Amino acid sequence: MKRLWSGQQGAILVLTAFLLPFIILFTGFAVDAGNAYVHRSKLQNSVDAAALAGGYKYVENNNPTDVKSKVNEYMKLNQGSDTYNVDNIEYSNGDNDAKDTKDITVYASEKVPIFFLGAALKLLHVDITDEEAENWNIKVSAKVRVSSGGKKEDTVPDIFKYAMIGGYSGPFKGNIKGNPRNHEINNALTFDNTNLRVKGNVHTNGAIFMDNQAAVTLEHLSSAAKTDDQLWSGYRDDYWSHYLNSQDAYYEGSKPIFYDTLSEEIYKQHIAPGHEHDQKVDENTPWSRRGFTWRYYYRAVYETKDNNGNTQYKDYLAEETHNKTTPSIDISLSNSNSETKELYDLIYNQYMKMGKEEQVKNHIYVGEKGAFNYNTGNKNINEYPYLTQEGSSGDTKDFYRIIITQGDLTIDFDNVPAPKSDNEHVLLISLNGNIELHGNSALYGYLYAPNGTIYMDGLPTLYGSMVAKSIYVDSDNAYIENKIFNSGHSGSSGSNASNPTVKLIG
Repeated sequence: MKRLWSGQQGAILVLTAFLLPFIILFTGFAVDAGNAYVHRSKLQNSVDAAALAGGYKYVENNNPTDVKSKVNEYMKLNQGSDTYNVDNIEYSNGDNDAKDTKDITVYASEKVPIFFLGAALKLLHVDITDEEAENWNIKVSAKVRVSSGGKKEDTVPDIFKYAMIGGYSGPFKGNIKGNPRNHEINNALTFDNTNLRVKGNVHTNGAIFMDNQAAVTLEHLSSAAKTDDQLWSGYRDDYWSHYLNSQDAYYEGSKPIFYDTLSEEIYKQHIAPGHEHDQKVDENTPWSRRGFTWRYYYRAVYETKDNNGNTQYKDYLAEETHNKTTPSIDISLSNSNSETKELYDLIYNQYMKMGKEEQVKNHIYVGEKGAFNYNTGNKNINEYPYLTQEGSSGDTKDFYRIIITQGDLTIDFDNVPAPKSDNEHVLLISLNGNIELHGNSALYGYLYAPNGTIYMDGLPTLYGSMVAKSIYVDSDNAYIENKIFNSGHSGSSGSNASNPTVKLIG
């Protein structure tokens, strides 16, 4: 009996010796897995809270930089000094690409120390690195869906749905001698010595002046003018330039062929390039002048393709641009004007009714009188398109995205970084004066001067819209593109969404 018990004891010792490493392994796994689970749960809860906070921040101003700051703030509050990382924040359209929803996913990770399992695995000669043996890299994510609550994709007032609108509709005169700022500009649109491309709709209530050096390509032009002499105020009266060989006729051999004897089709074949739309002077032409035979209008052109796919540029004619349905667009700021009613409500019922502190908080400047001058050259602009408060030393805590003045508004937009999101923009308004734009940086936003002139002088690029009594562009190789900013036209920190929601979906 003793011999049998001794044998069993030996077997138990052998079995214990065999199972001991596995017991240690499972014990270590239980300890380390429990520790990892606690850390993962805490990290997941922190990421959930941070994603929700980031979602609500996105509702405020659609600014990814602010969202990132808010996520980091909440992660630090919940995680303390733990060794976590916010790896990435992703944005995507939510709910079957619905325009009024946005999914925001926050990814985070944390290195959790391994106390037993790593050493046990190495003891068993498992092929793992020292880093893998010392730490578990835990990764979690949280996704929130931000809904605008049915906000329209297109929230911009109707007046800003054009790349530019020239509201002037009175009598015009031709070239402006000297500094145009010293004269009333009697043209709705003026393109002076410039190479300009405009993407989007352009409308003019009155005449367009172009000097003879201007090259202007407009994607789409509509006008109130019915005839070319109403639409184009830049022209050259000439006796010679319409004809080949500086003659009233072209020659076949030594025989002159007079234009008056040609059919219209043959006649057009012999007109010098660029003069096919000259207007012939006759006794019924109101502006007929003795000694001149033709009037050559300086015109804007549009781009098209020929049958071989080659790019062509064709003249705009008044009869093609005349808008029979809405020949003239009312740009006046009025609660009864459907084009500007929403803008009127923003200015008078929202911005101007705010207290000064609330205006500053929402980055709004409302000038009761006088002009506003802003120069970015000596200021530290790190939060484009925020405009630092006039007279400040570059402190970006006080900045304006919305400027409303009674008098002239001058902006020198130099060395300003590109926007950080597609929705960053400014709203610049001069109710009774002019807006003057200078600088070397692209400007994103809406400009409105219903009783004055917008001067674009040197500014290379504008994304948004310009609406003014007159628009004067004197920027070489400039580009203007109509852009709709879906975050709302105010650009302020408030949201124009109705009942926005933020919910955790993953």
